[in-house]
Order: sequence, then C-alpha cells, then structure tokens
Amino acid sequence: MKRKMKPLVYSTISALVISMCSGTAAFAGEYTYTGTSMAVADVIGSLNIREYASEDSHIVGTLFAGSGAEVIENYGEWSLISSGDVTGYVKTQFLAFGESADALASVYGVPGNVMEANYTGAPVYAEADFTSAVMGSACEGQQLEVASNDGVFAEVILFDGSTGYMALTDLSYVPVLDTAVANENYVPQTYTEDYSADTYDVQNEYYGETYYDDTYIPETPTYETEAPVYETEAPVYYETEAPQTEAPVYETEAPQTEAPVYETEAPQTEPSIDVSADDLNLLAAIIYCEAGNQSREGKVAVGAVVMNRVASSLFPNTIYDVIYQSGQFTPASSGALANALANGVPDDCVEAAQAALNGENPVGGALYFNTGSGQGMQIGDHQFY
Repeated sequence: MKRKMKPLVYSTISALVISMCSGTAAFAGEYTYTGTSMAVADVIGSLNIREYASEDSHIVGTLFAGSGAEVIENYGEWSLISSGDVTGYVKTQFLAFGESADALASVYGVPGNVMEANYTGAPVYAEADFTSAVMGSACEGQQLEVASNDGVFAEVILFDGSTGYMALTDLSYVPVLDTAVANENYVPQTYTEDYSADTYDVQNEYYGETYYDDTYIPETPTYETEAPVYETEAPVYYETEAPQTEAPVYETEAPQTEAPVYETEAPQTEPSIDVSADDLNLLAAIIYCEAGNQSREGKVAVGAVVMNRVASSLFPNTIYDVIYQSGQFTPASSGALANALANGVPDDCVEAAQAALNGENPVGGALYFNTGSGQGMQIGDHQFY
C-alpha cells in the first residue's frame, strides 16, 4: 500500500510564532500560525479524520501514527485539524501536544531543509567564514530555510531571496513529519466502519477511530482455518506412518527422523542472551504497540531491532532496559505498553517475539525504525536502518 503524503515541518507553537530581534534582518521561513498549535497523532495504527465532529460523519482522510497536524480549534472531545491537503475533525484524546508531541516528533520525524536558531543573537555571516561581516542575528526558535551546508556552516535563505551563513552549532534541525492522506488517495480496506465498531465495541473510544491495516482482518480467519488443518493432518500422519514403519522402510526411518530433529533444534535453542517469560511478554507487547497492524515479517523486524540493541554496546544489555530507555520507544512512556501488558496481546505478536528471541532477523544490524523516512530497508509501513 503506497501512501501519498506531504511533509510537515514540526514545531511547537512557541517556535511557530516568530518575533523579530531588534535591528536584525528578516529571514525566510518565518511561520506565524495565529490560533493554531502543532500536534502529533498518538495512536498505534491510524486515526480517522471526519467531515464533522461526529463518528457518524464521512471520513475525509487518515492520519497515521506519528503524523503531524495543525490544530485550528480544540472543542474538547473533538479538534479541528489541518494536515497536508486534509482538514477535518479528530478525537482530541488521540493527539499529543507539548512535550509529548516533541517526544513523538523526535521518533517519527526526519531532518528536512528547515533549521531553527538555538539562541537569540545567533549571528548571520555574509560568507561561510567566522571572520566575515555579520549581517544580522536570529532569535531563539527562529526558523530558517537551509539551501546547503558544508559541515560547518549552513547557507540560509533570507526574506529577499539572498543568502547568509550561520554556524551549524547555532542551529537545530526541525523534524519533518508525514501528513494526512486524503480519502481519495487512500487504498480502501475490505472492512467498513461498522466492522470496526462491532469488533471493538468494548474499546470503542479508541478502535472506532483507528484503522488497522489489512493485517488484522485476516488474522481471525487465519486462526480459524488453521485449527481444523492441524486436526485433520494428525490422523493422516498416524494412519500412514504405521504401515510405513512396519514395511521395509523401517530401517531407514531411524536416521531420517533423528537427523532433522537435531539439525532444526540446534539454532532454536541457541539464543544470544538469557531470556525469561517476562522478556517474551515484554517483547511481544512492544511488537504489538509498534507493529500490531503489520505483517509477520514487520512484527519480527521490530523484535529484531530490540535484540540488535541488546547486543550493541550503544544500548543497554537487557530487553527491559532497551525498551524502557528514555526517549526511545514512545509506547513505554505513553502508557500503551502498560495497557498491552495488562490486557495481553495477540498470539501472532507472541510468536513474532519468540522468533526474534530465537535469532530470526529480517533487518540485519538495524538499530532504528520509523515511518516515512525513505532510508534503510522498508518492511510494510516501517523503514529499518
């Protein structure tokens, strides 16, 4: 499924409302959003954007996890937002603001061509040289469009189209987030909104507003069809093996059964670290929170990133400490992980966690993943790098 998204430069309201420093030049990228604020979708899958503030109204677009939006008006239960080409209403409870939004933006955002000044009075030079003339200075949080950088200086575009130069140490990149997908650009799923409401009636406040990609739809029929398959296969094997064992094949059966048993069990019993049932449950829960709507490969990939971090000297050396490391996995701080641990997760997430613990790894040495960055290996909705 290919999403058509426009990037959104993320910033909190304090950085969006730009005030000029006295006696300084004006710069391009001075964004003033009167009466608006920035928010980030704080959901596991995605969030419906509706035409009106009602669950019965038409869905005009979709805001995926970690996507950004400008909040035009907050009406309490509902908020009117604008994101990309979509304007509509979403449930306020599924939006993150302030520091929570900053944390999500740091996870889901990628560097763009906009930077902001780290402090008031940051000098703007006429040339990429600290000894050149100072043209003016920027205010703290002032956003500037960057044309290029040489590793020391960033070439910034001024309001009249001319350029100046600022030290990269005086600037910080503003994260760029995905924006909403308009309804006509979104590939329709096989389920309807009524299906979501019927299936998740107990948690209607959350799941009624969240699209789970087509991964979750086939899970139920998959498990229902697998059970009878195993039940019918069992008697077939027992009925056919008896005469084969008594027939002349008897002498060749012993080596045939012993060889594959030892060969296949060896890699499964060689995890790189000692793990417990708590580790398995914790890994399965973070997989559910981060990739619950992804394919099996996507789920195992998230588990593999956790295991890669455990094995890396750059991160803590236990599954628990990796997952709860500050600023790394948003569900660990948002409460989503705690809810998943308390309520249990689907069997396919547990199976994916066990596979990752057993050494299955579709992402190589990747230590990070996000959505929409375009870098690294793509599996489903995630980029692993």
